[in-house]
Parts: sequence; structure tokens; C-alpha cells
Amino acid sequence: MQETQVQNSGEEFGRTAVAEVLSKAHNYCDHETQRITLANNSKIAALRAELALLNEEDKKLQERLQHALPCRGPEGASPEGHLLLVGNGVSCRRGLFLFAPGV
Repeated sequence: MQETQVQNSGEEFGRTAVAEVLSKAHNYCDHETQRITLANNSKIAALRAELALLNEEDKKLQERLQHALPCRGPEGASPEGHLLLVGNGVSCRRGLFLFAPGV
């Protein structure tokens, strides 16, 4: 009888310990998921803001290209018949013509 009580007490202790470990592991995982989500949210917000700025810059450049005059280099018009933006300048097929930013 006493051996059965000891065995039951051991089983009870083991079950309680396992339940406690599982509860703490579950809480740890929840907190870690929340920490990662918060860290990612700030990065995602920053990247979305950067994307919005780049999209706006792209839109402005596309508008400038639509209004650009045909490219006339030393040898006449480029075969494409329009200006190409390259780095900080405007390029024809056979030459580079600088422009002032914001023009």
C-alpha cells in the first residue's frame, strides 16, 4: 500500500513538472514570437517608407522622360529618338549630357 502511494506521488510530481515545463515553453514561444513580430514590424515599416520614396522618384523620372526632347548629339538624333537618364546625367547613344537636378 505504501509503495503504491509513493508511486502515485512520483507520477503526480512528474505530471506536474511536465505540465509546468510545457507551460513555460509555451509562454516563452509566445513572447519570442511577439518579440520577432515587433522587430520585423519596424523593419517592414522602414522598407515600405523607402519603397514609397523610390516609387515617387521613379514616377518623377518617368514624367521627365515623357517630356524630354529628342536627343541631339554631335552626330544628330539618337536612333531611339529620346533621352535616357543615366546616373546623374542624361545620355544619348553617343554622348553624355549633364543636367541640373530638379530641371
